Order: sequence, then structure tokens, then C-alpha cells
Amino acid sequence: MPGPHRGILGPNWMYYYDRCADDEVHSNRTGGAVKVLRPEDEWYLADLPARSNGAAGDETSDSSQDLLMTCAMVRQHVDFELFRLPRQRLVALDSELRCIAEDAATSQLSDSLVRKHGFASVAIWVQSLVMLRCKALKVRVHATDFCSICGAEAHLQCARCKKERYCSEDCQWDSWHMGHRKVCIDA
Repeated sequence: MPGPHRGILGPNWMYYYDRCADDEVHSNRTGGAVKVLRPEDEWYLADLPARSNGAAGDETSDSSQDLLMTCAMVRQHVDFELFRLPRQRLVALDSELRCIAEDAATSQLSDSLVRKHGFASVAIWVQSLVMLRCKALKVRVHATDFCSICGAEAHLQCARCKKERYCSEDCQWDSWHMGHRKVCIDA
């Protein structure tokens, strides 16, 4: 399996995703064109009716294959957004994951799911989908901010610019010598 492509600003995780899933997606960079369904898409879709509370909707307009394809597109949209996070490592904040879930639940991709199961059920389902995808992709999730060097939970910050966060003085020292001193601005 290829590693992430290293650029000037660090690893490009979308390059990594494109190389790992190039048989699954078109290279149109939208994350919306699914060519191959993954086995877990059926599991994710099977979890949705269990969460549904019998919301009124257009039950007959979408076939199960269309709903499965919609589920796959929502899953792919979530993956795409997770890999677009501007990070050195695969880490995310709870608040960012809530925004990704809300965006996916309100997107046009999930319209047929909302018609069939109701918005509240789909919103809860997408939140669980985001957490499952984080677990599958090994994205570390933090409630508070995380270290810009190693990705652990941060308790320190740069005393000068107050933008960079660190878990230890060692990571702060490493960051300073890896180039933070060139971009650090007095606040």
C-alpha cells in the first residue's frame, strides 16, 4: 500500500486516498462518483433502518440498490472530507467531525435517505458513520486540540503566536527547529 505523497506542506492524504481507492472513485476530486460498492456499505445501510423511527416519506420512490448507492456516496463524501483536513497526521477534533456529519446529512447526496427515513434519523446515522469511518481509517479523535507534531492531545501552545499547539516541550522544540520559527508571528 502506498504511503502519503510528501509535499512542501507535509503529507498529501488525498494522494494516499486516491492511490488506495483508485478502483473505487473517479479522479474528479469531488468524492461523489462511486464505481465500486464496498462490503461495509451494506452494513452501514442496514444500520439506518434500525435507527429510523418510521418517519413519513416517499417509501416507494427509491429502490434498495439506489439507497445502497446513496449510502456509498455519503460514505465516500465523509472519507473525502476526513482526508481533506489540513493535518500532518490523521487526527481530528470532535467539533470538526460534527461539522462533517452535518454537511453530509444536509448535502444533496443524502436527499433520498432523508425522504425515506427522515432528517433526524439520517443525521444520527451520519454521525455514527463518521465515527465508524474514523475507526476504519485509523483517524485519532480528540475532544481538545492536538499536537501539531505528533498528533497527541495538546496542553501547551506557542508562547509567541499562540496558534500552534504541543503535547510536550520536546514537540515544541522540534516544531521550532523544523520551521515554525520562520512562520511564527507575534500575536
